[in-house]
Amino acid sequence: MSQHSFKTPKFTVQMGVDRPLSNVFASIFVNDVPEDAEDDNAPGFNPFSWFAVSKVGIQTAVHDVEKYIQEHGEPNVKVPLSLIADLEKDVQIHLADPNKSLNWGNYHGFVE
Repeated sequence: MSQHSFKTPKFTVQMGVDRPLSNVFASIFVNDVPEDAEDDNAPGFNPFSWFAVSKVGIQTAVHDVEKYIQEHGEPNVKVPLSLIADLEKDVQIHLADPNKSLNWGNYHGFVE
């Protein structure tokens, strides 16, 4: 599994390629949640959003993440280009040999 993250003032976004399940994923979490909240998932965004392992899947994931964040008070936020490039590399690795890549994992910290 690969995982890439970035933060905005309101949200933390995690995106990556889940190799065992063979999909691109995206999750959005609220940064400042009340202590009595059940979880920190962004309301209205499926915390287990899955997309095709392809360039189109990445584009759809990026579009959905940007749309959600922009509609929830941060109109100028874009997914960092470096994160998109990392996702594209991860998809290429996975598609080159899905069985071999099951054992390969990487975690990337926050993109500033």
